[in-house]
Amino acid sequence: LPAQMLALSGLRVKSGGSGLEYRLISLWPIYEKNRSTTWFEQSGLEVVTANPSKPFTGVDQKDGRRYFTAIYADTAVSPSCVSCHNSHPLSPKKNYKLNDVMGGVVISFPLSDNH
Repeated sequence: LPAQMLALSGLRVKSGGSGLEYRLISLWPIYEKNRSTTWFEQSGLEVVTANPSKPFTGVDQKDGRRYFTAIYADTAVSPSCVSCHNSHPLSPKKNYKLNDVMGGVVISFPLSDNH
């Protein structure tokens, strides 16, 4: 599944130690680990859900470090996305349609301490 591939590759990239991270989050996550973890992520999800054509970007703080973070709308690009989410027993939302915003892809990397 595309979501699983993105999640697994994101874990691999994160473990590389570069500080680059990406993951899927949602206002309606099937699993708690895919819920927003910061005010920035929550706000970004709300913005890209309302206007999926434009990413939500800015500087966020995690563990005392500054990160450039971008959140892009994650849309239901195939019927399999829709049917999986609509039929999953843990899914809090069961009325997705093709091209609906299902959540967001969060991409972040640390900023230099000099900026």
